[in-house]
Amino acid sequence: MKYLTLITLFLIFLSASAQEINKSYLTGSWIDSFEEKEEGFGGVVLRPYNFKYFPQAWFRFSINLEKDSECSWLVLAPDDAHYFKTGTWTFDEGTNEIKVNDKEGNLCLRFLVVFSDINLLILKPVYSLTNFNKQ
Repeated sequence: MKYLTLITLFLIFLSASAQEINKSYLTGSWIDSFEEKEEGFGGVVLRPYNFKYFPQAWFRFSINLEKDSECSWLVLAPDDAHYFKTGTWTFDEGTNEIKVNDKEGNLCLRFLVVFSDINLLILKPVYSLTNFNKQ
């Protein structure tokens, strides 16, 4: 079963560039559901905040993508004093990429959208200071 899930995620990843992403599915408050991620998968599995109970974790990435291109995301701090940063986000329909900039216009996060629907968002980090493989 584990290999079937891994193969399914791999196939979704391969089809990402051909998949048309509905931008309206991207907006909302998302939280890292790393319990659903198979070992070795380099992507980020996100679920809506109210999707289920999420057990406590040392750090659980979360991001809020607003319809008006405003956003906020949880930043991993070395002293465990994690904090939310605010900025703007854009979605490139040609490349299926989300780019997140801080208020000064600096690129902070860049993701390839692998899959998106109302209850699941799978992203592949292209540029980030956060290590999504540590919990």
